[in-house]
Amino acid sequence: MVLRRPGRAAVGAKRDLDTFVQHVGERLTSSNPGSTVSHEGVIRARLAMARPAPSALGAWRWLLLHRTSVWQWRLVLLVSALAAINLVNNLVLHADAYVPANLVFAAGAVLIARRTGMSWDDLGLSRERLRRGIGVGLVAAGIVTSVLAAFAYVPVLADHFRAAGTPGTEEVAWSVLVRIPFGTALPEELLFRSVLLGVLLTRLRPVRAALASAGLFGLWHVLPTLDGASAFSGGAPEVALAVLATTAAGAGFAWLRVHADSVLAPVAAHAAINGIALLVSHLLVVGG
Repeated sequence: MVLRRPGRAAVGAKRDLDTFVQHVGERLTSSNPGSTVSHEGVIRARLAMARPAPSALGAWRWLLLHRTSVWQWRLVLLVSALAAINLVNNLVLHADAYVPANLVFAAGAVLIARRTGMSWDDLGLSRERLRRGIGVGLVAAGIVTSVLAAFAYVPVLADHFRAAGTPGTEEVAWSVLVRIPFGTALPEELLFRSVLLGVLLTRLRPVRAALASAGLFGLWHVLPTLDGASAFSGGAPEVALAVLATTAAGAGFAWLRVHADSVLAPVAAHAAINGIALLVSHLLVVGG
C-alpha cells in the first residue's frame, strides 16, 4: 500500500479546525473560571468519536476498490465465457446436442453467478416476481404472435417468409415445441438477460446496461449468420443486418426483463418471435 501525504487542502482544513477548537475551548474556560475541566480536550474527544478512524476509512476505501475489481473481473470472465459458448455452439457442437448443451451452459452461468454473490433478484429469478414475469411474457408473446400473423397478409413480407424456406413438418414441430423454447430462448435469456444484464445492473443504469447487453447479443448472432443458421444468412450485408436486428430485439428483451423484474417475460417473447416466425414461414410455403 502506498502512503500519500495529505494535500494542502486537507492540511489547511485541519489547521482551521484546530484553531476553531482552541478558540471555543478558551471561550468556555473564560466563562467558567472555576471549572477544572479542559473544554478544549472534551471538544477534541467528541470530534474524534464523531468521525471515522483512519484505519476504518482506509478499510472502506479498500473494500470499494476491491468490490469494483470483482465486478470488472466478473464481467470480463462472463463475456469471455459467452464468446467460448458461441464458438462451441457454431463450430463444434453437434445438432443433436444443441438443446441439452445450451441448457447446461445457461444453468452453469446461473450457478456461478449465485456462487459469486448475486441474488435471485439480481438474476430476475425471484419467486416473488414469477407471476408478474409470466403475465408480462404472455402479453408480449400475444402481441408478437398477432404482428407476425398480420405480416403473412402483406405481400412483400409474405414473400420474405417464403424465401426463408422451411424444413419438414416434423422438424418444424420439433423446433417450435422444443428446440426454440428450450434450446434457444431459455438459455439465451438466462445468459444475456439474467446473468449478463444482472451483472451490468449492479454498476450501470438500466438504459446503459440494456444497451450493453443488447450489443453483445447482436454480436452473438454473427457466427450463426455466417454459418447459414440464421434468418439473415449470407455475407457482410446480411451479417450487419442480423447484428442490428438482434441488437434491437435484445434491447426489447432487456426492457421486458427490467419492466417485469423477471427473466420469464423475455423468455416468452423470445420463444414467440422465433417460433411463430418459423411457423408462419412453414404455413406460407406449404400453403403456396
